[in-house]
Amino acid sequence: MTILDDVLPRFTFRERHAITIAAPADRILACVRHYRAREDPLVRTAIRLRETPARLLGRSCRPPLDLDDFTPLGRAGDNELAMGLIGKFWKADYGLLPVTCAASFMACRRDDVCKLAMGFHVHPAPGGRSA
Repeated sequence: MTILDDVLPRFTFRERHAITIAAPADRILACVRHYRAREDPLVRTAIRLRETPARLLGRSCRPPLDLDDFTPLGRAGDNELAMGLIGKFWKADYGLLPVTCAASFMACRRDDVCKLAMGFHVHPAPGGRSA
């Protein structure tokens, strides 16, 4: 069972990706925690395209969406990390709700918002790699 199974046991959409990386698990999860969209040209451009109309219309002045907006939902050593958001992602400003911890994420039962959770599960692979 994963952290995501605990914090978001029911969901309507799931997406999975897998890759083997030539790095130990602790280094991979550290990179995940320190990743910022503003440093990634592709992601930065996608977020800018998504947010520009709202900014031009004066409907949003929030900083661009980034990993800092996500709340840590749990960590299991150097093997797993999960984070999440709650909001109205179809709105110009994402309609984000304040989420202070995993308990407040799980406690939210509102029908007018969506929960988004990301999890990273890393395990050792042969040759000093991780998958």
